[in-house]
Amino acid sequence: MSTPLIIKPKLLIVDDELVQMRAMCDTLDQQGYSVTGSTSPQQALQLLREERFDLVITDLTMPDMDGIAFLKAAREMDPHLIGIVMTGHGSIDTAVAAMKAGAFDYILKPFTLRLIRPVLDRAVSVRRLMKENVQLRETEELIRNLNARLEGLVEERTRQLTDANRELEAFAHSISHDLRGPLRAVNNFANLLAEEYSEKLDDRARGYFDRVLTSANRMEQLIDDLMRLSRINGADLRRADIDVSKMVAGIIAEFQAREPDRHVDTAIRNGLHAKADPQLLRIALENLVGNAWKFTRNADSPKIEFGAADTNSELFYVRDNGAGFNAEHAKDLFVPFRRLHSATEFPGSGIGLSIVHRIIRRHGGRLEAEGSPGHGATFYFSIPEPADNSLTGH
Repeated sequence: MSTPLIIKPKLLIVDDELVQMRAMCDTLDQQGYSVTGSTSPQQALQLLREERFDLVITDLTMPDMDGIAFLKAAREMDPHLIGIVMTGHGSIDTAVAAMKAGAFDYILKPFTLRLIRPVLDRAVSVRRLMKENVQLRETEELIRNLNARLEGLVEERTRQLTDANRELEAFAHSISHDLRGPLRAVNNFANLLAEEYSEKLDDRARGYFDRVLTSANRMEQLIDDLMRLSRINGADLRRADIDVSKMVAGIIAEFQAREPDRHVDTAIRNGLHAKADPQLLRIALENLVGNAWKFTRNADSPKIEFGAADTNSELFYVRDNGAGFNAEHAKDLFVPFRRLHSATEFPGSGIGLSIVHRIIRRHGGRLEAEGSPGHGATFYFSIPEPADNSLTGH
């Protein structure tokens, strides 16, 4: 282990009496100070211009410049320099005047180590506190500058993202408009063919014709889904206290009403609430429940469960015992138009979970999935409390 570096306080002694100055330098050097001596105030000021000192001890009466004038000039170069004056017993009033002029303390000549050491210890402590205070102010200023820069970067990044989202939404609208025209023409001509020439088509031709209609309908669904996805980012987020359990129950009831002949066991934990945008949360839950409803179609005893990790948890889940998925491909579930099952086996555009992912992220939460082939899937999603604990926001 290396020995920690000990930084000695730097001390400048100014005394026109050479013997006195050297005696003080030798004594204080042995006491752990880095000492420099000078018999000339002008030479001492030059030393102060060339390097930094923590303390300066100056004689009060010197022929070229008195101690008060010297300290004033020294502190103009370094306002944080600690100055101590030396004086004889008969000049204590002058030493007090020097302290009023900015000296930290005084010592009497001839000095003794017993009397001078406490004065120097206090001076070193004050100098250290002054340095720490300067460093603290510099750090605070640095933090303020960094925060201002960060705020500027965040504002600029937010503006760029807002512009990008607007451009993306405009692009989606443009693409939708440009695609719907030709697609509408395909559908119209296909319907004319069905009305006027269906009897003239053999089975093979009808198969081709059915594929055209299926592909056209799928393209129209993809366009609709693309528009839905683009609107999620632009929608305002207005939070309210929502009974999530009640919302899930209502969504499941709607699916059941659309397919009255199909029986699915459901388990819904009551009393689960969240502060979320009602419209966006409903879209997310419709997609999650719809996903579970679709992928349990081939299960022997289909079951859908909604719950949470515990009563006070912000982490909810929708679980099913359907087709499941390979866990290695879980990250692909939330990529737009990425599918883990064929459209012939389970119809859909592959956009629903991407919409859920964006909605949950807009609420500051996360969406994760667990599953295995043939053993169902569980989708966990969190809706944290808003940072300002408000129920509305953008």
